[in-house]
Amino acid sequence: MTRRRIGWTGVMVAASLAAVATKAQAWGHQQHILITRMAALRIINDPAVPEGLKDFLKANMKYDLDACRKLAVGEKVGFEAKDYLTGLDGACTLPDRIQFTEEGKTIIASYGVTESKMHFMDWESLGKRPMYKPDFSNRPEIADVPRDVHDPRWKQAGYLPFRVEEKYNELVAAFAAPKLDNAQTLKIAGYLCHYIEDCTQPLHGTVDYKSYSYLFGKVPAVHKLTQTLPDGSEIAKYTVDKEFSKSINPHDDMEFQLFEDAQEPRKGLREEFWKELNLRIDWRVHSATTVTPVAPAKAGTFTRALEILWDSYEYIPAIGKAAQAGYATGQLDLKAFFTSKDTVHGEELDTLQLIADRHAAAVLEVERTLRAAWAEAKGK
Repeated sequence: MTRRRIGWTGVMVAASLAAVATKAQAWGHQQHILITRMAALRIINDPAVPEGLKDFLKANMKYDLDACRKLAVGEKVGFEAKDYLTGLDGACTLPDRIQFTEEGKTIIASYGVTESKMHFMDWESLGKRPMYKPDFSNRPEIADVPRDVHDPRWKQAGYLPFRVEEKYNELVAAFAAPKLDNAQTLKIAGYLCHYIEDCTQPLHGTVDYKSYSYLFGKVPAVHKLTQTLPDGSEIAKYTVDKEFSKSINPHDDMEFQLFEDAQEPRKGLREEFWKELNLRIDWRVHSATTVTPVAPAKAGTFTRALEILWDSYEYIPAIGKAAQAGYATGQLDLKAFFTSKDTVHGEELDTLQLIADRHAAAVLEVERTLRAAWAEAKGK
């Protein structure tokens, strides 16, 4: 596909964002809404899709592609998302928005933990040693990931693959009901979209979810701690001085920096992001029809969630490299962060393209999963 480069006009100044976020959040509300809207539109605009599925989506997603573009390049949803609480917009952000409410603090009986553990799966916690290594040697094979939800390692790793499958099965049941309960079905669909989208955020698959291992030795505020495991082996963990905990945070930079405002330099970045996102969606659709890849697992399954998380993990070194470039002076330099390049899956891409690529993957996976849930519910 044609590659677009980021155009920089004038001098870009260093900037930092002290966003309120936790590991339980993957993409920000703005990205979750954008991804979900675009996936729904792809289904609504397909003449081959059954009217019942279209009717459900139309009733809960009343935006067109122009509105999606505006959301991508000009609007700011913000952390509270107070103007985006209806329909699929509200449903797909609900899993994050309840984090600090009583509902979010309630123990989910089937897992024995709260909602915050539903949004990630750290591969290393299920492998040989719970420590990220850039050669991926601590990432287990998909076949070696325990399927038993009661395996004690899951409490540390996070339950994202189980949650995807759970909500998919609930959506199939909701679609199959004699009379569709829109409110309940909408909530389930929103949760399912959200968790699928979480799988596409590379830093939601690793214990090094802030990329501090890449900053250690390069940024003085980042430190390495050694922890001794019960078997006597040692692992490294990383931390940052308290006063820099918000200003040095590559995890939040991946999720929030681009949409912090619609002024320059972000205005130009967001325009490029929108172009790149659509290019990459088209390229992925074209590739699926012209290349014969290994067939993915059934949509909405535990195994399919693992496949997405596995693919996302491949992008972690590129994010680490971007963090090194962005924080070379100790403060975030947006130009250095977004123009940092690395090769993933044989393609050289910069950070903006990386983010667009992961969003494109999310759009198509959400689309595929909603279609699959409807087809399974109707026995087709």
